[in-house]
Amino acid sequence: LRHELAAALLFAIRSREGAFLALPEVVKGEVRKHLVEKCRAAQDRLKGASGELRQIFGTAQEVESHQDEDVDEALDERIAELKSALRVVEHSDADLLSAAQMVMAYDPPNQASQQYRDSVIWQTVLRLAQEHEVFLVTNDGGFYASKSSSELHPILTDQISALKVQVSLFRNVEALLSSWGNEPPVSQELIDEINDRIAEAVANAIKDSASDKGFVVRDCLDNSTTVYLTENPDRLAVSSDLEYELIDPEFSDAFEPPAIATVSATAAVDIDELDIDDLSLERLHIDAITPHGDLKIAHIRYVRSSDRIGISSRPYSLRTK
Repeated sequence: LRHELAAALLFAIRSREGAFLALPEVVKGEVRKHLVEKCRAAQDRLKGASGELRQIFGTAQEVESHQDEDVDEALDERIAELKSALRVVEHSDADLLSAAQMVMAYDPPNQASQQYRDSVIWQTVLRLAQEHEVFLVTNDGGFYASKSSSELHPILTDQISALKVQVSLFRNVEALLSSWGNEPPVSQELIDEINDRIAEAVANAIKDSASDKGFVVRDCLDNSTTVYLTENPDRLAVSSDLEYELIDPEFSDAFEPPAIATVSATAAVDIDELDIDDLSLERLHIDAITPHGDLKIAHIRYVRSSDRIGISSRPYSLRTK
């Protein structure tokens, strides 16, 4: 869950009241197994590449090494980070017993392999469906009426009908998101509120620099902010281009502002509290009009190290304006 599509899914879940991503315990175990295998394969590739570089240059950097326990820790940390959108669902004794009975009866989703695991997943789905509407995302053919079908197997359909619950089936995340509609994961109302918070935060960040040049920051004249989804569904990344009116305190009633400040900034935003974190001024440019004689533009372009606040991050390209 660290790629663009996963970010879209997590934010879509967060925007649906009461929704959460259910991770059955049996699936978590399989995820852990695949991550361990993926980590080992990646380290083997790194070692091979390091050996080739050593042959060329006579030396190479040591390859980082991770144990299986490191993978377990990383998985647990990621699950904890997603606590607002994800729940690990433990299987019950009844789930295990019913799954065994499904295997013995050759009921779907049993196929040639992984029969018991898939049956446990289905029993978990049925249990969750008694309290929630369930959207099951799987490409496992055992759940479907046929290989080319997107419909639930008739036997499984009969089971959910008997329980009078609602379970919808999707072969991939894209199909699920499409069924939920094309609404952006971040509402325009939230974006407008973020714009206001960013404008205020940046104004406070540049006031000392403006004061050094004899100006006071007054109004935000323009604010173009792009909102980016991140790995954490509780946080957004933003990139803003803003324009401020600067005034000379001695001529505060002047018809034209004596200077305009244009600023490029990035920041992170907590969705619940709308707190601005890791604000970083990437560029500050002041256009000042000389006070005497013919109107001339004096360009003042500078970014001081003190203007950088926090750490600038590179968010995902998936975004909504």
